[in-house]
Amino acid sequence: MENEHKEINLLDFIYLIFRGLARGLKRLGKSLLLLLRFSIQNSWVILAFIILAFFAGWFFTTPARTTFKGGSTILFVEEARPAVLDHIARLNSHCRTKDLAVDLQLPESIASKIRKFETFNYIDLKS
Repeated sequence: MENEHKEINLLDFIYLIFRGLARGLKRLGKSLLLLLRFSIQNSWVILAFIILAFFAGWFFTTPARTTFKGGSTILFVEEARPAVLDHIARLNSHCRTKDLAVDLQLPESIASKIRKFETFNYIDLKS
């Protein structure tokens, strides 16, 4: 069998495209109307979710629940690595105590909010 090539007139092709678009837009319009009707019929449920979302957003954005994360990159010579790791371990052991404020020379109110110190190995591939 030979491959059959079907040809279509350009105007017919454009007509088919616009007819498909019209069907799609009609379906979209019907879906939006159904959604509007559903939301009107169940407005109390939607209102309850809006109120719940408002209070959840308010609760989770209060200053007491807000946390900040700070970071920095410190490059030091390889010989100083053990001393730096020991110092950070000592700072971690002092977290949420008065000793941390003394070590970092910070006010007690600020030092009490520091939760932890972390270290990560950084490999410089440019060298």
